[in-house]
Amino acid sequence: MAFIFLDTETTGFRTSDEILQLSIIDDKANVLFDKYFKPEHNTSWPGAEQVNHISPDMVADKESFIDSKKEIEKILADADLIVGYNLQFDIRMLKQNGINFTEDYKLCDIMLPFAAIYKEPDPKRPGQYRYQKLSKCAEYYGYKGSNYHNALGDCYATLYCFLKMRETYGNPEKNND
Repeated sequence: MAFIFLDTETTGFRTSDEILQLSIIDDKANVLFDKYFKPEHNTSWPGAEQVNHISPDMVADKESFIDSKKEIEKILADADLIVGYNLQFDIRMLKQNGINFTEDYKLCDIMLPFAAIYKEPDPKRPGQYRYQKLSKCAEYYGYKGSNYHNALGDCYATLYCFLKMRETYGNPEKNND
C-alpha cells in the first residue's frame, strides 16, 4: 500500500491565499515532490513569512503552482492513503489553488487522533480535546527534528509521528473515517 505524507506552506489562511511550498514524501521518507512557488496574486505575506520564513525574494524566480498541477494530481491519484497533520487545511489550500482533489481519496489527519491521545480539554469545544501543533505531537513521540513550518520538514515529522502512533495505538487512519 502506497502511503504519502504531504504538507503546504502558504501566504496565509484566507480563501485568497496561495501555496508557497508543497512537499510530498512516501512512507519510506523518499521525497516525491518538494517545490517552492511564486504566488500569482499575493506580493507579500508578512504574517506567514514570520512563521514559515518564505520571503517574496525566495520565490521571485520560481514557477507558478499551477505549472505543477498534473504532476501533483498524479502523485495524489497513485496514493492509497494521504496522511498529513491538519490535513484539512492542506486539502483546502490544494483545492483553492487549482488541484482536482477527489472525494475518493483515503485520508488520515493524525492531528485528530493525537488530540485524543494527548487529552488536553478544549475550553472552546466542551467535551472535546484541543488540537495540538505538530511540534507538540513530535515532541510527545521523541522526534529529534526541528525544521517546523518548512513543508518537507513537517512531512518528515508527520511520518515519524504516524509510525509511532501505529506502533503504540494501532492504525491512526481508522480514526479518520
